[in-house]
Amino acid sequence: MLSFKHKRLLCALLAALLLPLFGCKSEPESQPDPHIGEVCVANGMGGTMWVPLYDTLPVSTLRAEDFYSDGQFVAYSGDEYIAKRGIDVSEHQHEIDWEAVRAQGVEFAIIRAGYRGYSAGQLYEDEFFRTNIEGALSKGIEVGIYFYSQAINTDEAAEEALFLLDIIADYGNYITLPIFYDWEHVSNVGQTRCDDMTGAEITDCCIAFCDVIAQAGYETGVYFYRALGYRDYELNRLSHLIFWAAAPGTTPDSLLELKPVRGYEGLREASLDIGGTTVNVAVVHGTENARKMIELVKSDKKTYHFIEVMTCPGGCIGGGGHPRDLEADADDTRKARIESLYRRDAGMKKRLSHENAEIQQLYKEFYGEPLSELAENMLHTEYSDRSEDLTKGVKKTMAKWKCKVCGYIYEGEELPADFTCAVCKQSADKFEKIEETAKNKFAGTKTEKTLWEAFAGESQARNKYTYFASVAQKAGFEQLAA
Repeated sequence: MLSFKHKRLLCALLAALLLPLFGCKSEPESQPDPHIGEVCVANGMGGTMWVPLYDTLPVSTLRAEDFYSDGQFVAYSGDEYIAKRGIDVSEHQHEIDWEAVRAQGVEFAIIRAGYRGYSAGQLYEDEFFRTNIEGALSKGIEVGIYFYSQAINTDEAAEEALFLLDIIADYGNYITLPIFYDWEHVSNVGQTRCDDMTGAEITDCCIAFCDVIAQAGYETGVYFYRALGYRDYELNRLSHLIFWAAAPGTTPDSLLELKPVRGYEGLREASLDIGGTTVNVAVVHGTENARKMIELVKSDKKTYHFIEVMTCPGGCIGGGGHPRDLEADADDTRKARIESLYRRDAGMKKRLSHENAEIQQLYKEFYGEPLSELAENMLHTEYSDRSEDLTKGVKKTMAKWKCKVCGYIYEGEELPADFTCAVCKQSADKFEKIEETAKNKFAGTKTEKTLWEAFAGESQARNKYTYFASVAQKAGFEQLAA
């Protein structure tokens, strides 16, 4: 039987633990350190968290720079470990073409053999277990086993182990990888039997399950995605087990924390390696910085594969529609909002839009597939040369019409007869022409029109906020009205 404890083996799923250090910010020296005895680690979802530093668990020697996306999988480029590609499967994948799986370079599979229900607690054999293990073995793929537990005490955990051993009895000689205990929270289903379990109880159940499995001669381990493992398990009591530490998704942590393009500077850029290809990206806010980026691109000094341009300071979070604290510095407020969004994002289990179940359902039921004709028509746009609108060399004569109902300003050579107000939807007969007496250097230009429209939008946003703030104040919500 293969022992991971003595062979320096790193698998995409079966990772040796697991406590990569990160540069979390420490508290100022003048204040007591709230993290004494703790270490800052990646939570497996792109963020970080503080966890106890156990004497019985080694700090991982894995380096973030040794991991990259090859376009389909997370790959390992370091030389300290041997990396193997594997998958975990259950009845949720339905029928599996194991020949195709092997052709993709998969060398091992961890197969669910059974599970306990999260409400009544009944035990079940995975519907596709026997089909999956026989299919994998027939193609020369190594196999391990996992059991999905919802045990609420050690007696139930031991019962699950005995139930599992009965299921795998016919395949025992072919199981060369560990048998894993998989306990997880069940969300979005209402109340479950495990909702009130403590970390000590979860750990007790894991040990009880693995003890029974180990007595039967199998190597044992525990599965958890990292945030669950660090938060719910007492890991110092499980150091004798193999840890299968998962990170949901197909993207290395480093790509979800692309810090060079974060921040408040008007022009930020980064380069990253994806599958051996260097991809250059840039983020720009403000039209002045957009002009600088245009000149940089035109100079051919550097090739950019992706450029995001935003008008508002710091991006959309600095737009006119957001509430404003008139007593605080506007830049400080925007920066605080930006930081809060990053913290919220780091705590999400799924951080990539294509992994969102609702997005997947939308494409399946409506768009069909990414880049389908319908998706192209509804979600994509095209850009055309509008340089003539800038009135280069020729000054267009522009006039203004003002809506007598809401004050919206329309500018153009003529007011179309079928025009309706962009704000209050009144017809063209509700507009009156503005006779201008004073001139400025932008009069009659596209620049002046753009500024008018921008200020009109800003005014609308401010009026909406003022109205809702007054409603909040009348209702007694002073904080919302501030």
